[in-house]
Parts: sequence; C-alpha cells; structure tokens
Amino acid sequence: DHAARHDRARAGNPGRPSILDVAAPPLEAPGVIATRSSLTFVLGLPEVDVYLGDRELRLLLDIGAEAAISLHAEHFDLAGLKVTAETATFGDAVGRRFEGRRFTVDEVRIGARTLRDVAGVENTFSADFVPPNTSGFVGRRLFDGHRLLIDYAARTLTSFAGEPDGEEAELRATGATADLVVDRDGWSLRGTLDGEPKRFLLDTCSTHSLVASEDEGTVIHDFVSGEIAHDQLELVRVPLRGPAVDGILGASFFAARRILIDVEAQRVWATLVAPSR
Repeated sequence: DHAARHDRARAGNPGRPSILDVAAPPLEAPGVIATRSSLTFVLGLPEVDVYLGDRELRLLLDIGAEAAISLHAEHFDLAGLKVTAETATFGDAVGRRFEGRRFTVDEVRIGARTLRDVAGVENTFSADFVPPNTSGFVGRRLFDGHRLLIDYAARTLTSFAGEPDGEEAELRATGATADLVVDRDGWSLRGTLDGEPKRFLLDTCSTHSLVASEDEGTVIHDFVSGEIAHDQLELVRVPLRGPAVDGILGASFFAARRILIDVEAQRVWATLVAPSR
C-alpha cells in the first residue's frame, strides 16, 4: 500500500539533510514561553499549519529530520523567501543521493512563536517516492531551545520554554521516563527488543515502526526503554542503510501515548492514551 511504500522508500530519513549540512538555528522573537498548535493527519502522519511571510502552509511534522524547514520549489515565490547560491547534498537510508537548494525565510510563525531568518533546504525526493504531503516539512531545528509535547490523541503539538509548569510538570511527575540519545542521527531511545539491546530513532514521519532487516514482512516484538514499554510492537522489516540505529519508532508508537521530549535534559516522558499495538 501507499503507506508501506512510503516507509520502504524513506526507511527513516531519506532526502533529509545531515546535521553537517544544516545552517545555524533561527533567531526567535523573545517572550513566548509556551505555544500550542493543532495537528491534522495524512496516512497517520502529523501535519501542522505554518505561516511563512504572506502564506499559510500545512507541512509535515518531522522530528526525524534535522532541517528547521524544507519546502518544495513550488513555494519559492512566497514573500520573504530568498534562494541562496548554495546547495545541500544528502542521502537516504538506502544509499540514494539528492541535491536541494538552500534558502532563507524572513519570518516563520508556528502557533504563537515567530522566528526570524530561518534557514531551510529544498524538499526533493525520488520519482518512485512521492510523500503524502509534497509541500514540505518542519524538522527538529525549528524547535531548538524548546521542549516538545506531542499528543496524537488530542491532535496537538505544544512547545515549552522556561521552567516546567502545569501539564508539563504533571507529565514529568506521572509519566514513564527514559534517556534520550541526541546525536547526528537524531533523537533516539536505547532499550531492548525482546530482551536484546537495540536503539530506535524517534520519527513522526514514519507511517510504520521499522526494524533493520534484510528480510521482508512484519514481526511483533516487545520494546522497552527505561520505564517506557510498548508490548507487541508491530515492526516492518526494512534494510536500513543510513542512520546508525536498529529501527525506527513511528506512527504506532506515537499514537499510543503523549510524549514529552526534553533535548537539553536528554530525557523523554510518556503516558499511555490508548492500548499499545
């Protein structure tokens, strides 16, 4: 099906710039402590409304991607966007190479947050892989300096700055927790799969949870990381070639729980909102 083809083609992070290819984080207008945005979904993948200059776009939320923002060339005419003379080359998890033009956007607004001078990379993809939203995505660097609460059930994305308070403090006090690994491959959890040590990337833009394998088909395993457990996790086998991980936690993992990610503290907290499956 389309969703399975999406994951086999992408296999975690195809077409997404390496941390070495991404410009410095954007400068943010001061004063915003917390902001909440609504999520919509396509093929189980979250989208968020983003204002860029004079235009509102619905973009994929992709925490598996390093770039702050990536846009298809059809949107290069929006006000305040300047294409630079530079390009970025990047590869996918199965070894294909891509090239995209770099650009800057004068102003990006997501929820109540306004960011200035945001660097981005053109959204390019192979002819045999067309993502469910071709406009583009927002990635991890758009949220630098903020903690993220991702809640699929409530269809909300909340970013926090300053001291933890309110629902964030409650989730920290009551949720299961685990160490967060932060490196060039992204944000990941170390844990076990049926007792065997494994490391899994967190990726909101994967329609399935994946496990590295040269075989095909799906398998069922119990995943545990710290206090966070997902029994009977269905995993699609994919020959991962890019990120140095054993698998990817995708839509099924995120749909079952509210997840708070604190990159600075390198911790994750989670509470179940539905039976894990």
